[in-house]
Amino acid sequence: MFKEIGDDEEIVVLTDLLSGSVNQAMFSYRTRPHTYIVTGMNLALSLALQLEPTDDYLTISRVRQLVDEARDNLVLMNDYEPEVDDDDE
Repeated sequence: MFKEIGDDEEIVVLTDLLSGSVNQAMFSYRTRPHTYIVTGMNLALSLALQLEPTDDYLTISRVRQLVDEARDNLVLMNDYEPEVDDDDE
């Protein structure tokens, strides 16, 4: 699938389901240089990746950090209690 793309090109693939067909099709590319495959993505992750500087390659630790931050954006709002600051009143 990535035959036309050089090994020096960075690729980030976002898929929806761990056992989904797209994730399974992309799985074999996980060892390709500068390639990251993330499943269970959300909009926060997609935006964070798009806003990353492009002057250098992403690192695996940075991608992990972005995934963790995006995971923190998943909230069941029925259980959410906003913090009220005295300045907000």
